[in-house]
Amino acid sequence: MRTYPENMNLTTAAQYLGISQITVRRMLKDKEIPAAKLRGRWLFKKNVIDEWVAKNSWAQFQTKPVPASNARKMHPAVARLFAAMDNFDNSGLDPADWDEAKKVIAEEEARRECELIELAERYE
Repeated sequence: MRTYPENMNLTTAAQYLGISQITVRRMLKDKEIPAAKLRGRWLFKKNVIDEWVAKNSWAQFQTKPVPASNARKMHPAVARLFAAMDNFDNSGLDPADWDEAKKVIAEEEARRECELIELAERYE
């Protein structure tokens, strides 16, 4: 298993998280990921990233161990997330709820379109 340094640059942090450098840059731009910029270079502290991942994961769900063969291929927090998803009870979700949600969304879009048409007619 690869070990990562305590202080990581953007490339190493992306590899550590298992995402692309472009995604990390987008997250930096949106201020979604903790980092510091020193002399024009981004610095990521491994322990801060670990805390951030744990805080932003589904840690509140009870997790079960991930098989060792899969755990080696992904970040530990991602492995815990997949394990938590296995425990998620979705039996209470009714397909009719999805149809109702689609209906509400369509009605809202139609209402907004009418408002835009009225607004455009007002300024003509």
